[in-house]
Amino acid sequence: MTEKECLDNIVTFCNSELKKKSWLIFNDHTVTLDKTRLLQDYEKDANFPLPPLLQFEDTHVDHNGVKIENTLYKWSDICSTVVKYDRRATKMGEEGKFITDNYLVFCLQTGKVIEVKLGDIRQYSNLLIHYIEQYKLGIGK
Repeated sequence: MTEKECLDNIVTFCNSELKKKSWLIFNDHTVTLDKTRLLQDYEKDANFPLPPLLQFEDTHVDHNGVKIENTLYKWSDICSTVVKYDRRATKMGEEGKFITDNYLVFCLQTGKVIEVKLGDIRQYSNLLIHYIEQYKLGIGK
């Protein structure tokens, strides 16, 4: 599959997941997809060193690929990667209070889309998309 086809699959998948949560449209709800990419040198924190491993609950990301529980998806099998930010109001009528769920969404060469919840990503600041792309490209191996 081409990268464009993979990204189209990811967008279609995320849209169908959002439709399953259609009750959220009555709440303040925003979903943002951020394609992984290498940051430019002038971008904030772009020159921070690559950690050997990104660890989130049952998911690990490193130079080998994405490991979810006991299943490893190798980078050679992954066509495209996106970080999804699902931001919604905590309760109806509570202005200014939001919850953000963070997901890694990736498309395999077969066209299958996999989404995994990452949990708290604050420790990686604005570098998550940069780190994932570095692993994917084998930079710093």
